[in-house]
Amino acid sequence: MGTINYKTSEFITLGYPVIGPWDIMQDEKYSVCKEEYKAMAGEMGVEFTEDFIDSVLRIDGEEQFINAREIVEQYHPNLDLFTVKIDPGYYSGFSLIIDQEYCTLDDEEERAEALEDIEQIEKVLVGLTVYAGMVQVYPGWCTAEKSFDETKEAIRNACDEMKRSVNSMEIGEWGVL
Repeated sequence: MGTINYKTSEFITLGYPVIGPWDIMQDEKYSVCKEEYKAMAGEMGVEFTEDFIDSVLRIDGEEQFINAREIVEQYHPNLDLFTVKIDPGYYSGFSLIIDQEYCTLDDEEERAEALEDIEQIEKVLVGLTVYAGMVQVYPGWCTAEKSFDETKEAIRNACDEMKRSVNSMEIGEWGVL
């Protein structure tokens, strides 16, 4: 739940660490989660099973989407040359999409605005990592994920790549940033 399903951004793809019912039931590193879900099942008067955990994770996935959307809205500036949005996943989860606009830079002031956009995008990405617990993921048949520290470095690298793209455009040249 909360993972990105086959949608990727050109610069960086964020998602929630993939944890399934089996992980919580069997993997010792999720023992705290297991105890929380056990207590929740007890409070609800239902049996503690993998099906119960799956139903809770599905709800958590919806809450993750709402939380991530709120963070994007909170940090999302009025971008001129980039778009940041959250799209539902194909099957479940969601994607954070960073789109670049096809445009021309008319003068150095527009270049400066584009670089400011990138600074705001970095705040969105860091906010999603710090406040929502998202990490860099590589979706696909076998989803892979990076650690929190690796994600922070990847965000820096992605923003540096965006800045290089903006700085390499000639004034008056049409292209994708």
